[in-house]
Amino acid sequence: MLGIRSRRRQGVILSILAVLGVFLVVMVMFFVDVAYMQLVRTELQAVTDAAAKAACESIESTSTVASIRQVALDVAAENLVDGRPLVLDVADITVGRSDLQADGSWLFQAGATPFTAVRINSQLSDAKASGAARLFFADAFGAGDFSPIQQSVASQFDHEVVLCVDRSHSMCFDLSGVDDSYPERDEDPNWDYSLTDYCHRPHINSRWTSLRAAVDVFLSSVASNNASQQQR
Repeated sequence: MLGIRSRRRQGVILSILAVLGVFLVVMVMFFVDVAYMQLVRTELQAVTDAAAKAACESIESTSTVASIRQVALDVAAENLVDGRPLVLDVADITVGRSDLQADGSWLFQAGATPFTAVRINSQLSDAKASGAARLFFADAFGAGDFSPIQQSVASQFDHEVVLCVDRSHSMCFDLSGVDDSYPERDEDPNWDYSLTDYCHRPHINSRWTSLRAAVDVFLSSVASNNASQQQR
């Protein structure tokens, strides 16, 4: 009787192991495919970002939408997604402008000029040249591929500059490097003799006047060398 009960127990355990084995295989298949889907999504986003950034950087050196799009196409084709070069369609690449909104967000305006931004919508699907991403085990469940979609907007502003300048009393000193040494009144044709000190406005040959002249040179250089770009 003991032997019979023992054999029955072994049979039950084998049945349980068979069921658990099938469940374990299904779980492994599921997690492998899910992990691979996440990998492909990450690869697609990284390549889309790189293509959008490269195309945006080319705006300064080219003036045609076709050439900007070509940069995006070339960069995408040089990078792998799902083990294959990413092939974008021309329609996936939009050139335009990014505008700062009142709430602090940025709004992409397709086709707006001057061009400062590029938007790329990328997708792996059978409707695209790159094709859909293939899975390892999902075919057994009737889903052998999936079609991830990613978007990237790259914006470029060549000049985002803040100038913090000193307007303390020492900026009224002359250029001798000596504290409390002021420009001679006779050297300033705009001297206002009704003033009794040097604090009302910067005078010729003062540190402040030199600083202002340097800032004017900088702003003029920015304006002349980058007239086609937005400056902030």
